[in-house]
Amino acid sequence: MGCKLALVRLVFEDDSPRFPVGIPPAGGGWTGLIHRSEVPAFAGLLWGWMVFCNFVVMVRVCYAGLSLILLYMAKILIINGPNLNLLGLREPGIYGSQSMDVALDALRREFDSHEIDYFQSNHEGDLIDRLHQAGADPDTAGVALNAGAYTHTSLALHDAIAAIKTPVVEVHISNVHSREEVRHRSMIAPACRGVIAGFGLDSYRLAVEALLRLTR
Repeated sequence: MGCKLALVRLVFEDDSPRFPVGIPPAGGGWTGLIHRSEVPAFAGLLWGWMVFCNFVVMVRVCYAGLSLILLYMAKILIINGPNLNLLGLREPGIYGSQSMDVALDALRREFDSHEIDYFQSNHEGDLIDRLHQAGADPDTAGVALNAGAYTHTSLALHDAIAAIKTPVVEVHISNVHSREEVRHRSMIAPACRGVIAGFGLDSYRLAVEALLRLTR
């Protein structure tokens, strides 16, 4: 059985109309009676309550929508190590003739709903400091790290990656396993979520895609 709200005019012996508001009790009779003089105030109060409830619902819906948008938008940090500031000039037969600026422009166009941040340094300590900053930044969803030659020598970089909760993907432009034997071993790989190598500058795009999947 369905219940209906009722607003019915009742006239008592003193000819004072009163309006019962609510759900009629099963046994008959009304417990909430409002005098005629109280109706405008009651109606205003009811209207104000309805407006307030609608406002609360709208705020909650907007907050949920904004949360989803912010959740979908992610900041990915790309870190390049020593000598990678010379991309486009350095050994183009191995690293290609395209500069990192061109690659970053392409990444930002492709992932235009996300933020692609970039940092490069030739100094090990600077790379460690930047990883620490990324780990302390709740907006940074992941790091694509091309540590260059430090990949094969730096236990300190390994420890910096292991010390932060932000996922890190190791990136290489060339296929390091087809090069000198000293480049076959990575000191940082055990601390990283994965390794992408050998796809040229497209390795960065693949790393960004992998990191975005990890954030979903």
